[in-house]
Amino acid sequence: MSLSTSRFASGVSGVLTMDGVDVRSLAGGELVSTHRVFAEAFMELKRLYAPVAAQIAALSLPGAAGLARSQGFGSPEQMVAAGLGGTLAEARMLIDAGRTILDAESGNDDDDEESGGEDAPTDQDEALEEAERERQRLETERREAARERAREERARAREAARRAALTPLARALEDGEITADAAAVIRATLEGLIADTDDLRARKADVEATLVRRARRANLAQLRTACERAAAGYDAAHTQARAARLWESRRVFFSPQADGSIRLSGSLDPVTAAGVMAFCTAYVTREFRAARDLDIPETRTAPQMRADALALMAEHLIGCTAAPTGVTATILVEVDLDSLVARAGLATNHTTGTTMDAGHLRRWCAETGVIPAVLGGPSQPLDHGRAQRLASPAQKLALVARDGACVWCGAPPAWCDAHHIRHWSDGGGTDLDNMALLCRSCHTRIHTTDWTITRRHGRTWIIPPAHVDPDRTPMPATRERTGTDGTRPGEPPPAASTQDADAPPGDEGAPADERSPRDGGTQLF
Repeated sequence: MSLSTSRFASGVSGVLTMDGVDVRSLAGGELVSTHRVFAEAFMELKRLYAPVAAQIAALSLPGAAGLARSQGFGSPEQMVAAGLGGTLAEARMLIDAGRTILDAESGNDDDDEESGGEDAPTDQDEALEEAERERQRLETERREAARERAREERARAREAARRAALTPLARALEDGEITADAAAVIRATLEGLIADTDDLRARKADVEATLVRRARRANLAQLRTACERAAAGYDAAHTQARAARLWESRRVFFSPQADGSIRLSGSLDPVTAAGVMAFCTAYVTREFRAARDLDIPETRTAPQMRADALALMAEHLIGCTAAPTGVTATILVEVDLDSLVARAGLATNHTTGTTMDAGHLRRWCAETGVIPAVLGGPSQPLDHGRAQRLASPAQKLALVARDGACVWCGAPPAWCDAHHIRHWSDGGGTDLDNMALLCRSCHTRIHTTDWTITRRHGRTWIIPPAHVDPDRTPMPATRERTGTDGTRPGEPPPAASTQDADAPPGDEGAPADERSPRDGGTQLF
């Protein structure tokens, strides 16, 4: 394929305008604009480099004759990662994204060979010779113009055929609508879908189009969840086999280090990880709240607290006669009733942020204290009006099942509080429709800014202040914004309301040691 650097050149021209700018002097709109200029140039460079990385992989055949080995690298991923100063995982994503583009390229270009000749000059007198030369010149110009038009038409036809041959994934990546990382995640999902009949091929095409639409508005974690659900809906046997594979691949390693410490590493399937993560999260939450309530400085970091939680769990289980740890945790798993009854499909584990097979969930519910939030099932009273100020445990669980995360920044439910949309001090009730999940950062800022929140037609909307958006156009909450609620975004926003309150987006994200790997398991440390 031919590389086109015009879009990258446009992005670089914007970067070059920043020469000499003092970054510390940037604020507000200027800083946001600068961020966008650099981000767009960076993402376009990755998209442009992806086919190059794929070609390096294509020429790095096994053996000493391969390109990577001839350059002193053990694999094409190592060669790409070393050149970019990145990780092997990033190199793999770039190679996969490049393959997506190269695989969709059409075959050999049409042969542009041209044929033709000039009429031999005739033996005439000077006047006739001049007239003949002029005729030949005009005829040559006409033929050259015709050939040029034919070349342009062939080029347009080749480009149209090439574009038509591109899959929706390759087309979106080439047009810069999705990132190379997102394309790699979708490609990995599609490669695992068997399509050996016309019906399955049509369903696979629908899955690809759906995931590409989701990738335009979701982050990588949300996209991986969407891919898991798409694969589960495509083939139930595939989902069960994946759950069994994750279970069989669970492992934990204890590695003595040179400094005397023990390095703990491994990978857990979603079911096994749920209990461990629930206990550790509950312990960390309890310790931070205790330090805050007692006004005692807490010197430990969250990772250190999780290490203490594992030690506490082991000490208690070894002793068994010792007093309880005092740490309790609730694991909330969301699944629709039909999937639970049929033991097929996926359930969402709000503790780990991953999915699990409904069949495993059903067996697990019989053995542990899992609280299933079965959609369509009976519920506890969720509206208390002015009778109490704080949300009840049942209300908090219902908020987790409804909102799924901080409605503003998407932080995990374990980091969130139940926020009164209309403040309690202003007469707001402790009712489910007057509450929303907000992480501590967003919850703190809500009371010091002019952002507002509202609930309309069963959905949560965040409304910016006039100095941010003069029209105060409502923005959907995390679930509606990313499509992770099972709906397709696009519902017109409601009119802005000034009686509610909310905060600007926070910057929290899942800690690096708790992010889920691409296979759906939970990576340890």
